Amino acid sequence: MRIVALEGIDGSGVSTHSKLLHGKLVEAGVPSCLWKEPTEGPVGGLIRGFLRGAGGAVDSDVMALLFAADRLWGLRLGVAERCGGRPEVLVVDRYKYSSLAYQGISSGLEWVDAINSKAPEAEVLVYIDVPPEVAMRRITARGRREVFETPDFLSRVKTMYEEVLRLASGRGVRVVRVEGVRGGVERSIEDVQSEIAARVFEALGLPGP
Repeated sequence: MRIVALEGIDGSGVSTHSKLLHGKLVEAGVPSCLWKEPTEGPVGGLIRGFLRGAGGAVDSDVMALLFAADRLWGLRLGVAERCGGRPEVLVVDRYKYSSLAYQGISSGLEWVDAINSKAPEAEVLVYIDVPPEVAMRRITARGRREVFETPDFLSRVKTMYEEVLRLASGRGVRVVRVEGVRGGVERSIEDVQSEIAARVFEALGLPGP
């Protein structure tokens, strides 16, 4: 199973482009499945509640452990159930690299990396690079926020992602950085997706979309 992980700060378009990329793989006849974290599993439900602010503040270490547990549940049980087995390509709407970037700020990158060591590295990591101010504008426009979605925190996460990308690249992960904003202008969804699809297909050795 070849894992393609899409990453970026909240508001960067990760969910949108995960769905679109999966659609292009399906159109190309590639056996693939779309997976999202947090999952729909028992631990994922807890995480989503905490992200909405239910149950009060949660320690960063606890959140990191919950995400790691949810991730393993997905890899060992959830994916097979949802996808009818192990697909050739698994497109993941956030993977362990989100944990490293988000929980690594307070819990330490080394520790968060260690508790996620049983989750295999992605073959391709697509990072959608969007400035925090643009991301916050999008988040505000959609009318709902999660606990991590503040300008200061997103700026810190963006900085941490740079370290995460270096770490992943050093482990042989094909890192694909795609600009969501170019020359101070937001690129269209179609333009960004076209680049993502072309570069992912090339990285996987597939005929162009």
